[in-house]
Amino acid sequence: MHTPGPWRLSEELGDKNGNYADSARRWTIDAPGKRAAMSISEAWKSKDNPDIWDEVRANAKIMAAAPELLDALEMVLIASEDGGDINDIDFEQIREAIAKAKNA
Repeated sequence: MHTPGPWRLSEELGDKNGNYADSARRWTIDAPGKRAAMSISEAWKSKDNPDIWDEVRANAKIMAAAPELLDALEMVLIASEDGGDINDIDFEQIREAIAKAKNA
């Protein structure tokens, strides 16, 4: 079983060893009020990969939105199975989950 959401994404200067170089960033996901926290990525910017932080940050946003995205998919699946009713789908919940994945 996964840690219940919502999950929160944080971005910090430096790496997991406490090295605070301007070229290092670390992304962590936690669930406020829950025990679990995950350090999900660490990236070092260099001339060879100047846009690495944008890509890692975008990936981290999708990971942080996972509980809400899962809930939205399950809601759609339930509404579509066994004569379910599309009116049972909360499209605003789906929009919010997608927005969190893209803009968290």
